[in-house]
Amino acid sequence: MSKDTLDPFQEIFNAAVEGVIVSNKAGKIILSNPSAASMFGYERDELMSLTIEDLLPAGNKPQHKKLRRSYFDKPASRQMGVGMDLRAMRKDGSIFPVEISLSNTIIGNETVVVSYIIDITERKKIEYEIKREKETAQMYLDIAGAVFMVLDKNGKLILINQAGSRLLGLPEKDIIGKDWFDNFTPEDRRDKVRTIFKRILKKKTPSRSLDEYIINSKGERRIVSWHIALILDENGKPASLIGSGVDVTDQKSAEAALKRSQEKLIIYATELEKKVSERTKELAEAINNLEKINAELQDEVGTRIRAEKDARIALEKEKELNELKSRFVSLASHEFRTPLSTISSSASLIARYDNAETLEKRQKHIVRIKNNVNNLTGLLNDFLNLEKVEEGKIVATYEKIDFVELVNEAVEEMQANSKAGQVIELESDSSVTGIYLDKQMLKNIFLNLLSNAIKYSPPESIIKFKYFSSKDNLQIEVADQGIGISTPEQSHLFTRFFRAKNASGIQGTGLGLYLVKKYVEEMQGSITFTSELEQGTTFTIQFPLNNG
Repeated sequence: MSKDTLDPFQEIFNAAVEGVIVSNKAGKIILSNPSAASMFGYERDELMSLTIEDLLPAGNKPQHKKLRRSYFDKPASRQMGVGMDLRAMRKDGSIFPVEISLSNTIIGNETVVVSYIIDITERKKIEYEIKREKETAQMYLDIAGAVFMVLDKNGKLILINQAGSRLLGLPEKDIIGKDWFDNFTPEDRRDKVRTIFKRILKKKTPSRSLDEYIINSKGERRIVSWHIALILDENGKPASLIGSGVDVTDQKSAEAALKRSQEKLIIYATELEKKVSERTKELAEAINNLEKINAELQDEVGTRIRAEKDARIALEKEKELNELKSRFVSLASHEFRTPLSTISSSASLIARYDNAETLEKRQKHIVRIKNNVNNLTGLLNDFLNLEKVEEGKIVATYEKIDFVELVNEAVEEMQANSKAGQVIELESDSSVTGIYLDKQMLKNIFLNLLSNAIKYSPPESIIKFKYFSSKDNLQIEVADQGIGISTPEQSHLFTRFFRAKNASGIQGTGLGLYLVKKYVEEMQGSITFTSELEQGTTFTIQFPLNNG
């Protein structure tokens, strides 16, 4: 064969992107192209002094010698190490992954093997990244609280996360491949849900949000709030549906219970309004009758004047009752609804945190429920105490109390309920010891004033509680750094149901300070305050010390 005939093949050999190495039966390299030399970090002349085993990691060399001898016994074109991770070694000792194909030929009456080598480092990096991203995505799906699933065009499950497995009560292997509608949709809802599925596949509904029933392995019906979207293939044709959902069964039950409670409250308010209206009408008729009688008794002017005055006072009280009724219904509806809604949502979230990893979240919502139950109890106590005060049923019972212990107990209790960073500073006079006052009334006063200071002050603020005595008086001060009270509103602060305008977004009944003033006055004391908007409020209480 002439030199002119060989030159084109030599050009092809040298231009090949793959590394090409030709070796003989002894493993000695007898020919290589530039790509091979560059791949392994050698000059082409250097490669000619090496064997194939010199290009392998030390641990692979003995085994490769056996494989080389075996190949020459039955030479054939094939890919090397199918299903295995092949590695090669550069001149600098660095190891890299390769893909190798083998063929055999004869040069100068000697059988040689031609190795076609591809450096697949970048491919391996890409494969690793794809694998890592897939594993990460699956991990996100599994730790998500929501259910994720994918259905193929025939409605069969091809993917579901751990939350979905828990909802259905089956392991993933018993779910994948099953028809969603036949196995996990209640029979009475099956046709409707399948129709929605088909409409989305026909692109008539690209995405859809709905609340729908599922049935689990125990035969229980659960309500799931779904968001469903269509997945298209590379040709823009429908390929599958992806759905994410949250079990809202408990939430729906709580909402229904809350709605029933609200309806009962509305019925009660309507009945109360009717009774007040009837009483007002009766009172108006009584006034008319009284006026007629008084007209006939001109000689009893004094009696008539007193009767008219009493009637007007009674009418004013009835009007006040009517107004208080409206304010009570509005206040009670709002103040009871907020903690009930919090209890409802927390109870729903607790149902979703059903494993050890979410114990801390469950505990947080249990604390929220307990706090809101305590709030409801406080609201009821305020309304009950209001009734007792109005009816004159609360009378101070004087006893010798450990004043310091009572103060410490109240401060410790309220510090536990304070906002983040809030501190209650206690400043005391050691001369205050045994005091004769009503212990329960005094504790209610402390708790109410400290509760207001915490509630209307920001986090990281200081609340000061001071007490000291003189010869005749015991003085108590509670000061905060809260929102304060505007000057025009200060005259109404001790009025029942009064809420300042800047406190409308903060929970409260408007009864606390009204009851505090009543308690203080019942124990022959006095209460005053100073306040400035956005600077804070200081309450000062004085009790005489000669009541023992």
